[in-house]
Amino acid sequence: MDDRIVIYTLQYLRALAVALVVMSHIAFKSSVVGNAVFEGFRIGASGVDIFFVVSGFVMAMIYTRSSLRDTGGMTDFWVARFSRIFPLYWLVSTAALILFLANPHLVNANSGPTSVWRSYTLVPTLQASPVQFLIGPGWSLSFELYFYLLFSGVFLIGRKATGLNLVTALLVLLAAGSLTGIATTYLLTSPLLLEFVFGIVIFRIYNAVQGRIPTAAGVTSALLGFAGFVALNLPGSFVLTQRWWQAGLPAAFVVLGFLTFESRAERKPSQTLVLIGNASYALYLVHVFVLGAASRLSSMLSLRTWGTTAETIFWLGTLVATVIAGCVVHVYVERPLNRAVRRWFASASTNLTAASSMSGYEANTASTRSP
Repeated sequence: MDDRIVIYTLQYLRALAVALVVMSHIAFKSSVVGNAVFEGFRIGASGVDIFFVVSGFVMAMIYTRSSLRDTGGMTDFWVARFSRIFPLYWLVSTAALILFLANPHLVNANSGPTSVWRSYTLVPTLQASPVQFLIGPGWSLSFELYFYLLFSGVFLIGRKATGLNLVTALLVLLAAGSLTGIATTYLLTSPLLLEFVFGIVIFRIYNAVQGRIPTAAGVTSALLGFAGFVALNLPGSFVLTQRWWQAGLPAAFVVLGFLTFESRAERKPSQTLVLIGNASYALYLVHVFVLGAASRLSSMLSLRTWGTTAETIFWLGTLVATVIAGCVVHVYVERPLNRAVRRWFASASTNLTAASSMSGYEANTASTRSP
């Protein structure tokens, strides 16, 4: 199963999403140690919602374009997902653990208590709580993994349309648990599951029209999405009481809008945006270290006394440094690590198959020799 299909606008969306997330955290850090010069970028938290919608789209695409619809397909799916998520996440979490053991105030200093075992397993609390992972953004990976768990069952279903219908219905029913108050949980019945549904629906639309979404519809969709993000920052507290539609729907509109311009992106793709999109996962994980160091440097320099212009330049420089750090980690750590893990799985699978074949051969030989 090949899940490395390139849709350039999806890479652009990943680049946009991770930039929004980083800017939202810069906005928070600058408000803690400085003059909150990026307060308006707290809406950047919606970058996570873009990631969720894109994940729904990509998983539906992988399933639809895969020739495997059996346990083998499910195994390949999980090997790809495991290789993508855990190696770098565990490495970064271990770096955070070392800092945590050296000085607990260096990790989640402005958040709740840290749980080490939950950090490594990505198992959240049943209900919402202040308990944090070593890597703060890890909370979203719990949702991604849960979605993958629910979605992977479609590889046992022969008809692709039926498989997508069933997983969509399952996600909607689970989300209804919290929406109706019948079974409210942080993850298992979270309304955020609907954001993955948005991605699945967008893929089915995109696939049905063979990627030819009318330009007017795409532009309108993107404008509506960005307007929705801006609306989140209107006067009042930035509180997503109903995140699945307050940020999820705008994210879905933005994703649909970007996909409209895929044919243009294919003709002349931006290699910079493609690189940042590819590095978005590494950037998402390591940016907490860069921002942590930057906030401490800001405090040491008493940057808040330098004026808002100096602060703005400092934090924009931090954004650039974060992107560079993420790209470096992606190229020199994440990609080699993922390749090594995939090779290990391939080798283990080959050895297991060979051992099984040998056992069968020996059993057959023994039976032919018996009197």
